[in-house]
Amino acid sequence: MSTLIIASVLLFMYLVLCNRLSALVQPLRIEMAEIGEKLIADGRIDRRVRSKISYQIETVLDGWRAWFVVFLVPVAAVLYVFDVVTGRPLPSVKVPDDVRVDYARFYRLATVCRFANSPIAAVLFMIEMSALLVVLLPVMQISNLVDALLNRFDRNNPFNSKGHKPV
Repeated sequence: MSTLIIASVLLFMYLVLCNRLSALVQPLRIEMAEIGEKLIADGRIDRRVRSKISYQIETVLDGWRAWFVVFLVPVAAVLYVFDVVTGRPLPSVKVPDDVRVDYARFYRLATVCRFANSPIAAVLFMIEMSALLVVLLPVMQISNLVDALLNRFDRNNPFNSKGHKPV
């Protein structure tokens, strides 16, 4: 019986927290939607990018999307490490330079608003990001060091295939 009461109180507190976070984040949602609409109206931005922005606006209130991101982060991290180690170019979004600040602000606001819908997912996401920082930072440094050493070796090799002239 006492377990049921404790669970009920915790559930009530969680729902109150969700409600308060939702009210707190509402001005950010409005700002995100305004920036998103401005980006969608910009004809210089690729149609696929505009479609993704529209999708973000439509799904920002969906708490399940936050959980999707939480479960996707480890997979994305493994793929990122694989791309860095194999030397594949990382994907980039083609956005004109004068709207890049708005584009970045839009996605930051979308992330904050999405995780405000699910505080538990937000906590797990922050734990994941902290752990990934600890793991990925050394991998990136080692990869950059190896790349620098290989590039130096290639510059000094008269038979290189990259077209560098020997020093």
